[in-house]
Amino acid sequence: MANLLARRPETQEEAYRMALQAVSLEAGNVHYRLNLSWVLEMMGRDDEAVRVAEFAVSMAKTRDERRDAAARLAIARQQQEHQKRMEEESEMSDHPDHPERPELEDSAKLAEGIVEKAECNGSTTIEVTVKTSSGEIHLYSDRYMKLLYSPLNFTLKEIMNPCRDLQGWHARISYRPAKDPANPGEMMAVVLVKD
Repeated sequence: MANLLARRPETQEEAYRMALQAVSLEAGNVHYRLNLSWVLEMMGRDDEAVRVAEFAVSMAKTRDERRDAAARLAIARQQQEHQKRMEEESEMSDHPDHPERPELEDSAKLAEGIVEKAECNGSTTIEVTVKTSSGEIHLYSDRYMKLLYSPLNFTLKEIMNPCRDLQGWHARISYRPAKDPANPGEMMAVVLVKD
């Protein structure tokens, strides 16, 4: 329930209270802490999301717990770094090498599905289309080589070239949606899932 409520800005505080209560009722449950980390990330509380995920990694015991905690921590750290870069950099629309981009929401979302298309434009920009259970989502990154591409349930044998290798993968992509749903969102992290 907290996971669903966290997707809407007006119910995120309620989601946070629910996730926190779950952790307090069952402090040893790693997945409750991972859910709390995700809720914090959705609220834009990136530093706290990382701290909670780091603690979850330290307490994980089973292989599945360690895998899930490591994936959550990777995404939380990527979001934290992304936010820092956003604060330090000037608006990308002022940069001559990148197209004008839409205004984005502050909170992150997660898209899961098959990457149907991945195209690189120029030296740093990638645009992808992800087929999810609720339809297609169009996403981009103007710094795709700085994105974290992490495997969830397998080991990458070589460095991934997203322009060439991303298409066809089952992926969980953390992104910031555009305020206008007709525009693409900006990717922050990509977790690859081997079906």
